[in-house]
Amino acid sequence: VMRVKKRLDGCFYAVKRSRQRLRGAAHLERMLQEVYALAALCNEDEVPHIVRYFSAWVEDDHLYIQTELCECSLDDLVRKHNFPSTGEEVLQ
Repeated sequence: VMRVKKRLDGCFYAVKRSRQRLRGAAHLERMLQEVYALAALCNEDEVPHIVRYFSAWVEDDHLYIQTELCECSLDDLVRKHNFPSTGEEVLQ
């Protein structure tokens, strides 16, 4: 995930680039499932615990997903607030 500044609006966003190159239409369709899920969640009224989705595109056989840029990573947030690291610890 990269922190990027969009030239048109001057705002910063997070852009996720797929690690794997696309290998045909079926592979692209599987990778787009994440895009469809984000878009569907963002069509609801603002959900406070889900990053906002802005755009997605394919470039040089990689899928790019543009989302809201968060102040910190989920891992940083978990460590800061001493949340349990696994579901098993929560159940105990």
